[in-house]
Amino acid sequence: MNSFLFRLYSHCFVDELMLIYPFYAVMFVDHGLSPMELATLLAVWCATTIVLEVPSGVLADRHSRKAIMVFGAVLRACGYTCWALFPSFWGFLVGFVLWGIEGALGSGAFEALVYDELKRFGRQDDYARVQGRCRGLGQAGIVAASLAASWVVSSGYEILIAASAAAALAAGGLLLSLPTAPPVAPTGATGWAAYAVTLRAGVGEVVLRPYVRHLVLFATVALSLGGTLEEYWPILAVEIGLPEYAPGVLLAVLCGTQALASFMAHRFVDLSSRTVFSVFAACGAGLFVAAWSMHPAAILLVVLFVFVFQAIDIVYDARLQAVIPSEHRATASSVKGFASEVAGIPVVMAMGIAVTDRSYRLGFEAFGVAIVLVGVCYLLRAGRLPRPADADSRWG
Repeated sequence: MNSFLFRLYSHCFVDELMLIYPFYAVMFVDHGLSPMELATLLAVWCATTIVLEVPSGVLADRHSRKAIMVFGAVLRACGYTCWALFPSFWGFLVGFVLWGIEGALGSGAFEALVYDELKRFGRQDDYARVQGRCRGLGQAGIVAASLAASWVVSSGYEILIAASAAAALAAGGLLLSLPTAPPVAPTGATGWAAYAVTLRAGVGEVVLRPYVRHLVLFATVALSLGGTLEEYWPILAVEIGLPEYAPGVLLAVLCGTQALASFMAHRFVDLSSRTVFSVFAACGAGLFVAAWSMHPAAILLVVLFVFVFQAIDIVYDARLQAVIPSEHRATASSVKGFASEVAGIPVVMAMGIAVTDRSYRLGFEAFGVAIVLVGVCYLLRAGRLPRPADADSRWG
């Protein structure tokens, strides 16, 4: 078990050593891409992941999850290679499509692989702790890659791309070395019918089981709201009037905060739903106060907000994994990822509408109010929310 965890943690760190990540947008501009072309690339990247999210989960429930993720790592390395060999719009587009496929292949499959491997050793209760460490080490990898990229970028983008491709292959190699058991695929149907059965069963786990549906819905709301705001924190720093270097420092602090929340999230798994909803609403109030005051000290409220939302993500993932069967685990997890990605689109549009011809301050205030309302609504309905068949009263 210790060997498995060491290789797993190593994979999570190495997988995020994408030196090109902090500079890819700058690289595209330097190669003459227009704003519309850049927007198209990002849209295709996102759309690829959304379209393939659930089908990839079905594949991960029918075949080796480890092999699927290793294949995805190879695809990502090939995508980076396309950027180096064909530094034009179409080369970048192909690279993003391959990267998007890799993201879809890993979504759901990774969580299912980790949980079922822990379950095989009778340590499934450690899932939140292990997943938190995986997330935290991933954040550490991002920080390390950003620092290294800032030092290496003067040698050219090709070096950053080559290092990123090598990291993807190394991460795939670490996955390949994991001693994992094969997934428990349902028997009976064969061929395309088998995939249809798995898809129907996995989606049914989310749609037809009230408690699972509740977990996915709340996690989707939290991820879509919190995840969307991640892109806007530097703007808040600028509007508050912090120095020019502040956005970069703020992102580093928030990245470290997410890592800390990931490492500590397992301590909050047994919190009652009422407590989670109360803290959720309180964070919305804190965001509103931060935007309303526009005081530099309000950044502390943003740090607290990021900590709580990262912890909620891991806590609800752990609760979800605990109540879905192994044979549908990757598909059901992918449904959660799909819902979060899709929900994020109208949330982003809402921010755009709220701040058009206005200050971003109004957008942050509106998000704060929305989060408070969602938290209060869930809190008022906490006693009527569904429970799992083997419900633990601590989650009530």
